Amino acid sequence: MIQASYPAPDPDQETFYLDSGTCCPEPNGDDRVQTVNVRNSFENLGWTLDSDLFYYLDQGGEHSEYYWGTRFHVPMGYLYPVTPLTPDS
Repeated sequence: MIQASYPAPDPDQETFYLDSGTCCPEPNGDDRVQTVNVRNSFENLGWTLDSDLFYYLDQGGEHSEYYWGTRFHVPMGYLYPVTPLTPDS
């Protein structure tokens, strides 16, 4: 559905983060192939990888709460990057 009908991006309004792991052989695995297809579709619609579209491949990761927890820092780093304090802060 995303691939067929999602509207063009409004980078001021939307940022997407996608991830998958390499734990298990495809086709079912961690849905890595499907996730990459969605990522590519977003790029085709106008999102820019590492700007308003982020994708992370977790080597050995699985589709489970445990593995999501171990990589939670990744989307937080993308979506809320650390910015140094300035003297005026």
